[in-house]
Amino acid sequence: MTLDELIPENHLVGIIEAYFAGLNLGTLGFAEAFSKTMGRPPYDPADWLKLYLYGYLIKVRSSRGLESTYRRNVEVMCLLAGPFGTRLQDR
Repeated sequence: MTLDELIPENHLVGIIEAYFAGLNLGTLGFAEAFSKTMGRPPYDPADWLKLYLYGYLIKVRSSRGLESTYRRNVEVMCLLAGPFGTRLQDR
């Protein structure tokens, strides 16, 4: 079973994913993040935007609340996994 099989077809995360699929984030000023020679790789700016939008829609505003939501909410895990399952394996 994969994460996307756990999410209903018309769930909020699918709507957010479809919205972001139609955006060109580069033209909006959200370039891909690159790491320096040391340290952990940076998070994708698109993931941050998706997480903040999801948090806004479910009325979770604090960064700690968003982190807690990500750690316990399968829908958010799926949202941040990208087009269903591609990026979650890299984390």
